[in-house]
Amino acid sequence: MRCPTLKELPSLPSSQSEKTGWIWTEESPQLPEKMPNGKPWPKITIITPSYQQGQFIEETIRSVLLQGYPNLEYFIMDGGSTDNSVEIIRKYEQFLSYWVSEKDGGQSYAINKGWEMAQGRILHWLNSDDLLLPGTLFTVAEEFAKEDNIEILSGITSVTYVNLVEYRTNPPQDLDLKHFVMGHPSLGQPGTFISSELYKRVGKLDEKLHYTMDREYYMRISLVYPQVRYLKLQQALAITRQWEGVKSNNAIKCCMERLLLLDRVFAEPNIPDDVRLLKKQVYTSAYIDLANIFLELKQRKNALVYFLKAVYFKPKLIKKMPKFILGL
Repeated sequence: MRCPTLKELPSLPSSQSEKTGWIWTEESPQLPEKMPNGKPWPKITIITPSYQQGQFIEETIRSVLLQGYPNLEYFIMDGGSTDNSVEIIRKYEQFLSYWVSEKDGGQSYAINKGWEMAQGRILHWLNSDDLLLPGTLFTVAEEFAKEDNIEILSGITSVTYVNLVEYRTNPPQDLDLKHFVMGHPSLGQPGTFISSELYKRVGKLDEKLHYTMDREYYMRISLVYPQVRYLKLQQALAITRQWEGVKSNNAIKCCMERLLLLDRVFAEPNIPDDVRLLKKQVYTSAYIDLANIFLELKQRKNALVYFLKAVYFKPKLIKKMPKFILGL
């Protein structure tokens, strides 16, 4: 499917007539049918998993459709929303390759279902509160075409408030197991694209994970395919919103999944020695983080449990045990 033009998309209702700029009154240039070398543009498949995101999903959809890209496959996998999400999706259904709204097994399940149907050479998922920036698909396709052996590409992701005012940027991170194990930032998922060949080798997202499935996926790649051909692109490709409804704001569950990922890595018999030597350090850090979160929530018994787990790995910490925990 060729991306539609701005004029072809549904017009804005009068209540939204004041909206201007990218996705509302601006679009990416329409690209020619073929690349400069005469070859067809690689098909890019984008999956948008969604649930109860009616306040944002139209912006997400338009940021994909207005890329001016000649060979797009776009799926929206809605989990049975009861807000206005389905109404908005239907406005754009003629431009979608596939969409569904039904109860499902969560975000990872929805993405996996979409990827199973994908025909694209390049795969991506874009959450329904995130956006692509102008020209992103052109840039991604150009880089994949320039370097035929690229298997994963990650660019800069802009982190914004709900109103899209930027407050920081996430540069592309190293695709390195040691980096992930130490708790350093993951790749900016909205700005990361993978080849279908890599997906076939690595497999699906872990549907048991709801907060760290992208991090686990990149950890899995770095563990199983340490020589993966990875391009860090110093160009802004996407926007991710931080707001009170974002799943990653659930700090306890995120930390619990972080521990699960550590358990998996250190259960692997063939992890590199430099990673294995980090076991005490990273478990101590993870347990202390959880203890501090529980302290902030005034759940002192839980805080004590995880503080003592940290002490197991670093006995000297017992001297720093907060007095108010000792008073339990």
